[in-house]
Amino acid sequence: MSLSDCGILYVATRADYVEEANESAVSFRQQNPEIPLAIATDCPEVADKNLFAYILPLTNPSGNFFDKIHGMLLSPFTRTAFIDTDAYAADSITDLFRVLEKFDLAVAYDPIRSDFVQDDIPDSFPTPNTGVIAYQNTPAVRDFFNEWLAAYQWQMTLPVKPGHDQPAFRRALYLSKLRFTILPDEWNLRVIFPHLIGGNAQVKIIHGRHEHRTHALRYAGTKTYLPRVVSRDFSIMALLEMLVHRVQLQLGKFIGSNGKSGRRGVKGKN
Repeated sequence: MSLSDCGILYVATRADYVEEANESAVSFRQQNPEIPLAIATDCPEVADKNLFAYILPLTNPSGNFFDKIHGMLLSPFTRTAFIDTDAYAADSITDLFRVLEKFDLAVAYDPIRSDFVQDDIPDSFPTPNTGVIAYQNTPAVRDFFNEWLAAYQWQMTLPVKPGHDQPAFRRALYLSKLRFTILPDEWNLRVIFPHLIGGNAQVKIIHGRHEHRTHALRYAGTKTYLPRVVSRDFSIMALLEMLVHRVQLQLGKFIGSNGKSGRRGVKGKN
C-alpha cells in the first residue's frame, strides 16, 4: 500500500491546544515517520514547523467544536487520519489507511454510548467518538461533514444543547449513505475511563489527558492473548462532575418527553 496520499491532521485553536498538538505530533512522528502531518490552526506561529508539513490557516475561529469540522474540511490529504490534540501514538497507524481502500470513513464508538436525547436514532447505533476519524477526502465525505456541521448548528439552537459535536456526528452518520466501519477500541483507547484492551490486539492510539500518560503508554505497548480491563480511580471532584452531568442528562430526557428537546431531525434533512 502506498502512503503517498495519506496524512495525519490536527485542528487546534488557542496557543495551549496548539502546544498540546505539538506534543502529540511528536509521538505520531516517532511511530509513523513516513506519514506527513498537518495542522489547521489560528495560531500558526505556535505550530512546530519541524513537525508539520502543512500549517493551514483557520480563519475566524469560533473557539468551539465548529472549528474542528471546518478544519477537517481543509485536509490536504486524499486519505486522512484526524487526531485530537490529546491523543498519542502507541504504535504505527499505517494500517488505519488501508481500511480507507474499502470504506469512506472509520471511527470508534465512544465509551459513553449516548449523552444527548435523540429518540429517532436507535440505541443500537450509539455515539461515535470523534477524537480519531479516518476518512477519504471525497465529495461524498465532504458533503457528510457539511451535514454534520448543519446538525450541530441545529442542535445548538435547542433548549437542551449537546455538550459537544458527537451527537450531531451520530445523527449525520445515521442518516448518511457513506460506507463506514467501526474501529476497535485499540485504535482510540479512551484512557480517562476504565477501558478494555482486546485479546491479541496491539493498542495503536491512546486518547485522553491521563495524569499518568507514560504509564498508559507502557501498558498499551504490551500484547496478551486474553482481553484485559484496565481500571481507573476517580477523584471525588470527578465523581461529583459525573453526577451533575447525569442529572443534566435526566433533565434533558424529561424536557424531551414533553416535546421540547431534540427528537426531530435537522429541518429538511429527514
